[in-house]
Formats: sequence, structure tokens, C-alpha cells
Amino acid sequence: MCGRRWGKTAAALQMVLRGHGSHRGHRRGAIDGAKIWWVAPDYPTLEEVIWPDLVKAVKGVTTRKPNQQSHRVELIGGGMITLKSASDPEKLVGVGLDGLVIDEAALVAAQAWQKSLRATIADKEGWATFISTPNGRNWFFDLFESAGADMTGQWEAWQRSSRDNPLMSEAELRSAEQDTTPQLYQQEYEAQFTDLAGAEFPGECFGSFLWVDDDRWPRPEEFQFHVLALDPSKGKTDKADDSAFVKLSLHQSGVMYVDAEIDLMHLGKLTERTLEISREFNPVAVGIEAVQFQELLGIHIDAEARRVGWPLNVWHIDHTTNKHARIRSTLTHHVMHKEFRFRRSSRGARKLVAQLQEFPKAKHDDGPDALEMAVSLARRIHSGESQDAHWRMEAV
Repeated sequence: MCGRRWGKTAAALQMVLRGHGSHRGHRRGAIDGAKIWWVAPDYPTLEEVIWPDLVKAVKGVTTRKPNQQSHRVELIGGGMITLKSASDPEKLVGVGLDGLVIDEAALVAAQAWQKSLRATIADKEGWATFISTPNGRNWFFDLFESAGADMTGQWEAWQRSSRDNPLMSEAELRSAEQDTTPQLYQQEYEAQFTDLAGAEFPGECFGSFLWVDDDRWPRPEEFQFHVLALDPSKGKTDKADDSAFVKLSLHQSGVMYVDAEIDLMHLGKLTERTLEISREFNPVAVGIEAVQFQELLGIHIDAEARRVGWPLNVWHIDHTTNKHARIRSTLTHHVMHKEFRFRRSSRGARKLVAQLQEFPKAKHDDGPDALEMAVSLARRIHSGESQDAHWRMEAV
């Protein structure tokens, strides 16, 4: 069990390829002819995270081109690695496996291991490795505790924090700690079992599939359009909420790729930063919450954009229900169906996801609020809607 970015996937790839244990052949890998499954919580994790790394790892040692449709690679020595999704545990049937990796095990249903996967390694007395970051005190917590207390030599348990990865700098860890609550930081980076009591969305919605590295971000031509949403801070003191920019790009597949900037910004800076982001991002529309002074801000941004020769399609978004109700109404479907992707290198995106993970109990919810506006604006662009039960939009 490890914190984020410790290197769980890389370590498990070595296991499935080369095997592991006290001596060569103790727990065979695919290079030695073993038949192995790698099980992920869902298809997005399987397709977007594990499969590309597996294809790179087996380059030069396969008998044929890796089959992406079946998610299977066959090695020269007769070994085979197959990726499987645990989204339907009853479909995880098979016999005669030499080894098994359950990725993000804390996000996988207990039924997948207990009723399906355990049987697949029984007849060959195969091995199973569970790699995961904690997700509360669920069945994976019980398994980890049991393995740690095992005296038979059949089970072992390891716990490593993100700090153990020499590629994770102290500055990066400090930044992550500042962007999350102590409880969430303990879970995600220190690999400690905690309970995010009262969270709206289950932990399975925040697996590794959610994060996209810069070199895997889709090309510009793969997006249908971009929108920018701004939730300005309503206060002027140190206790005021952050202002939040959310950049949302709708992919051809329907998946929404998201980046964000969430920080304290004074009013003058908001206009300047909106124009800077718009030049880089080229949104088809810019949505700004129209409450109190914010309506004047939208007018000022529109006027300034025209003055500098970069006119924007600015929309005022007037909310007609309370914040938590509209966030639930707009985002729940997309979160539960895993339709968001976030830029891994972005501090603002990390803040946004941390606030989503703790919603509605998080201290701040500026990120989810701006994301809700961005999704609503994208819906308006895509379908032509100008209002629904939770918001009303007007062009500036």
C-alpha cells in the first residue's frame, strides 16, 4: 500500500514480467511462461493508465503485436499478460492463473476478490499482489491488517508514503499538503487509512484514471471546443474564498478534460488573468458568476477584451438554487460515470479534485462551483440551452 506517485505500477510491472520471491521461479513472471491477469477497477484505468505502460514494458519480448481489443500481450517464452476490468465482478472467471495483480484494490469491490479472483489462482497455487492507495476503512483495510498480522508466511504487507519516491520533491509534497486537508493528505500521500466521513462521491470515482500527464493530453484537433468559467472571490480578507478558473475541453469521445487555477486574486488581477488564459486557451465562451459585484466584473472583462482587440463571448451565470444543490445536480452524473480527466501537473487541478473528494464537507468548494459552471456553460454551447432548474445565462 503506497501513497500517490510512489511507483506502484512500475513495481508491479516488474513483478508480472520478471516474477518475484526468494529466488528465480519462486513466483513466476510472464517472461518465464506464467499466465497473469492484471485487474483494474474500471475500463478507463485499464485503457488510459495501465495499457500504455504495459505495451512499453513488453516492447521487444512479444510474439505478436499487443492486442488492444482483448488487452492481452503474449511473450516469447509462452507467458501471457491480460488486463481485466473489475466493473462487473461476476465476469472475472477463469482458471489456471499463475499470478494476479489487483490495481487500486481499495477501489475494487470485495466481491471481485472474494468470489471471483481468488479461485483463479487456486489450482496452480498462484500469487496475488494488491497495489493501492487507501480508500477509507473498507475490505482492503481488513485485508491489509490481516496480511500484516499473518504468521504463516503466506501473506506480507508493505506500507510506503509518497515521500519514499526520490523523484517526489519536498516542494511538490508541501504544495500537495497545502492544497488538501490533513485527513486527505494522510490518505493520499502518507498511505494512512482514514475516513472521509460524509463525502458525497465514493472513492472509486477518484482512481488513477482521473489524472492525465502532459504528454498524454489530447491534441487540439481532438477537442470539440473549450469553455472557461470563473468563480470570483466574494471577499477581500485573508479568510475570503479563493477565486477559481476552470478550463474545460470537451473531447470528441464526450470526456471532459479539465485544468484549473484556484488562488486568492484581487479584482484587478482577475480581469488580467482572464484575458491571459483566453489568449492561450481560446474558449468559445467565458462564464462568470453574476452575484453581487461579479456582474460588473463580467462587464469590465468584456469591455477590456474589446479594448485590447481580443473580444470574448462572455456570459453571466445567475444561479437560481443553492450551491450544493446545483453542484450535485450538474456534476454527479459525470463524476459517477467517470467522464472527467484532470491535468496531473496542475496544482489547481489537484485542489479542485481534493475539494470534490471531500464535497460537501470540504472547507472550500470554489473548484467544484467553477467546474459546475463550466459544465453548465458547455451544455449551453452544445445543446443551446439558456437555462435549467439551477441556472440562467445571459450574454454580456
